[in-house]
Amino acid sequence: MKREMRKSSKVFLTIALCFHLVVTLPVATFFIYISIPLTHSASGFVWSTDTDFYYFRNLSGQEVQMPNNRDKRILLLSDLDIGFVFNESTFRRMDKIIDQANPDLIILAGNNIGNFFNHMATTQLINRMDGYEIPWAPILSRADERGKADRNYLANMLGNTSFGLFLYGPNSLSTVSGNYFINLMHGNTFHHTLYLFGMRDGTLTSGQTSWHQWAKDGNQSTYTVINDIVIPRDGKVITI
Repeated sequence: MKREMRKSSKVFLTIALCFHLVVTLPVATFFIYISIPLTHSASGFVWSTDTDFYYFRNLSGQEVQMPNNRDKRILLLSDLDIGFVFNESTFRRMDKIIDQANPDLIILAGNNIGNFFNHMATTQLINRMDGYEIPWAPILSRADERGKADRNYLANMLGNTSFGLFLYGPNSLSTVSGNYFINLMHGNTFHHTLYLFGMRDGTLTSGQTSWHQWAKDGNQSTYTVINDIVIPRDGKVITI
């Protein structure tokens, strides 16, 4: 009788240990993993209206060479909502649109990511966009940072790509990172500037509008002509 009880106890302990290793431990590990946010320090530069434009020019904007023999082709994509899985349908549509448009520049105008594991989704998006071998410029919106990785973490990822143009920009604009401009060049001259703003609540902060004026004045003092300013935000385009 005692032997049978000891044997039953060993079986029970074995089952309990297996359950712990196979179920309890992985579940606990998963919940610990998702409870720890991914953060990164601000990687831009301290800015004020008195900041020297020329000194921080390369941290404020990019230049993209455009063709001289035809009209410029800029493709704007918005609300891709890339998730951790099941993205092939979205990626196939992107492939088709980009193949048909054959753009010189691609703008991702916010709401690019739609998943708690936004860092993993961002990795997929970066790999896809770099695969086109076309300059691309993402905007960080409020929806993109709703996940495990904070805005600075995503900004650091987007700032380390092969063909991406993302710049963190000033790190003192109400914690809204990702404000930068793109000059569309023809050789050493240009005709258009795109100003891209990181968004959180759908409106520009006073700091962002001041930065825009600072960057505009700096560009006007550097180049001859600025024809227009385009601000993509959350899928909308405003020309001023």
